This record gives sequence, structure tokens and C-alpha cells, in this order.
Amino acid sequence: MSLNPWDKVLEALSIIAVLFLIVMVVRYWPTLPNTLPTHFGGTGIPDEWGGKSFALILPVVSFVLYIILTVCGRFPHTFNYICPITEENVFIQYAMARTMLSALKLEMIVMFTYIEWVTFQVALGQSEGLGDWFLPVTLGVIFGSIGIYILFSLKYRK
Repeated sequence: MSLNPWDKVLEALSIIAVLFLIVMVVRYWPTLPNTLPTHFGGTGIPDEWGGKSFALILPVVSFVLYIILTVCGRFPHTFNYICPITEENVFIQYAMARTMLSALKLEMIVMFTYIEWVTFQVALGQSEGLGDWFLPVTLGVIFGSIGIYILFSLKYRK
């Protein structure tokens, strides 16, 4: 089953986001102090600090996440579905599930990229944190994507 145009766009954007994250770390590395925020509380304010090497974690996690979810997307027949898969709905259900996985992959990588950027801004004294809006918006986007997928999956169950 080949990728549809929407999946190709999501994949390209995911690759760009991972590369942007890596380039950002390389660009900021020489100017970063030895102590960086390593955790942000629910209000978006840093509440734990650690060494500069923590800046390498999110690029590695994003790259590994990209690889794992890309490989998983190649096997939609192994996913669990909320409705029975039949001969009539197999292609649309597989395509929708793969698109949802691609969208979630992009959303998570963009979220990690933003967190890394804010981490650098806080470490350099140019920001105070993620902001109050970060957590509700992030959860809204991720659960919104899942909700949209569920609605379409139920719509095309037959």
C-alpha cells in the first residue's frame, strides 16, 4: 500500500522537523551555558535543571521516534482498530490509520522541537518558560487528531 499525497506531506514535514531540531542544537551548542532546564512543570516554568548534555536527548528521541513510527506505519494490518476490518473498508481504514500515525509523529516531533527551543531560550535568559498555553494546546492537538481519526474510522466502518 503506497503513501497517499497527504502522508507524503506529513512525512516530509516530519523529516524537516527532525533535521531542524538537529541543526538547532548544533547552532546553539557553543552559546549554551553548562546548566539547562531539564523539566518544565504544568505551568510551563522550569522546575529541574541539569547539564548541557541534556540538549542531546530530544534530538535523539525525535530521530528514534521518527524511525519507529515510520516502520510501524508500513504495517497497518497489525494495528488494533475500533471497528471490524472487512473487504469493503480495509483500504480506507488502513490509509486513515497510517495518516493518523504520520500526523501524530509530526505533532510530537514539532512539540519536542519547540520544547528544545524554549529550553535554549530559558538557558540564555531570553524566556521564562513554555507558557501557560503549551500543555492545553499540545494535548488538544494530539487528542484532537486521535478524535478526528476515530470519527472518520467510525464513519467508514462498512
